[in-house]
Amino acid sequence: MAWAATAADGLNSAARELARRTAAAGNGLVGVSWRNLASVPPDAVAQAKAIFDSIVRTTEGTDAQLTISENAASGMLVEEFRGQVWIATFRRAAGALPGSAAIETRLLWEQEEPILDVATLDDGFLVLTPTGILQTSNKQRARITPSKPWPRDLRGRLRVDGPTVQVTLPGVSCSGAWSPEWSLRCGPGSDLVAGRNYFSAKVSFYSAATADNWTLLALTDGTTGIFNASNERVGTITGWGSDIAAANVRCGGAPVVLATRPGEGRDSVQAYAIVNRSAKAIGQPVEFAGAVTALWPGVAVVKNGSYRAYAISIVCGP
Repeated sequence: MAWAATAADGLNSAARELARRTAAAGNGLVGVSWRNLASVPPDAVAQAKAIFDSIVRTTEGTDAQLTISENAASGMLVEEFRGQVWIATFRRAAGALPGSAAIETRLLWEQEEPILDVATLDDGFLVLTPTGILQTSNKQRARITPSKPWPRDLRGRLRVDGPTVQVTLPGVSCSGAWSPEWSLRCGPGSDLVAGRNYFSAKVSFYSAATADNWTLLALTDGTTGIFNASNERVGTITGWGSDIAAANVRCGGAPVVLATRPGEGRDSVQAYAIVNRSAKAIGQPVEFAGAVTALWPGVAVVKNGSYRAYAISIVCGP
């Protein structure tokens, strides 16, 4: 196995350098695959691929495996090509400048029964509760009856795709349709652990958010872990609550995540830009007159006597 290393100014230069090596040694069409294990955003990876493909005659296959990774000092583009390994280190781009952001909220629905999640319809909402799903426009309800009592601080997720619905509850999964009439089937099995209010995969966590190539998990030990595409923990955030959600926007080029922050008898939600495996608060938190009991992309649920579901979104500033 031959091992060679070069230095480049950026990822595009590294891709160009390795492409020239590949073209010289390839002698024809080369099957190329890519993996991104670093914090390089997808658009930058696409640019590097385009540069590589402009030099190498690529096709389907895995003659060459290119992996983007990084350490504390620099990025690395590693190519494994027909028994050879080439490495081009490159200077990582300066961290994105998060700028500022404002959190906007709008009351969607209020009721006495606990709200677990809300989905917006053209003429109202579907509201997930511990006992079922309420369609607010006509007050019709699909009942969900657990085989044993729900845990305290119950979590539940509602997903709607056109007329179909999917529900995730501790130890229970439901699927069906709300239109043209209710049809809901439930059975055992769920990512939410039966009898508990957290999810479990390789680790146990309360909620999750994605930020480019990172996955953030609010872990049951009270910290938030940052994981790469190989499910390796590469960072830790402290001081957040157990509810986090992707904001599905970028401010100053950085992906934004929302996180709860416990306070004196009330909770707040803060926006954070995720840059270089760390979180930077942007803008001011929004405070609620009560506890945030659920935070999903686009929805926050607050308990203050009754339960109130809010639409929550981010507006990026300069």
